[in-house]
Amino acid sequence: MIEPPKNQRTLTVGQIQSRIKRQPIKSRFSDIREAHATFMTKYLRPSEIDFLHGRVSSSIFMRNYFNPALISDLKERVFGAVEEIKAKISQNFTNDRYSRTD
Repeated sequence: MIEPPKNQRTLTVGQIQSRIKRQPIKSRFSDIREAHATFMTKYLRPSEIDFLHGRVSSSIFMRNYFNPALISDLKERVFGAVEEIKAKISQNFTNDRYSRTD
């Protein structure tokens, strides 16, 4: 779940999906993966992003030498990025919620 500001309720997946459905936004998985990969370039190298997304290139390096177990800080960098994404989503959701004139 996404952590909201202290004075707000916890956002649920259903609330986020409902908000997306009300907007003229198409939520194709490929678009979400592309946006995620673009954002993650702040924290990770392209080979690490490809690994997280389940894509393994045909390069000799990726097939034979890339070993995520040797990247000790990969987990910390990934979760740092996830926390930033969650904060941005929560902030945007809260701002949109109070700026609407329904």
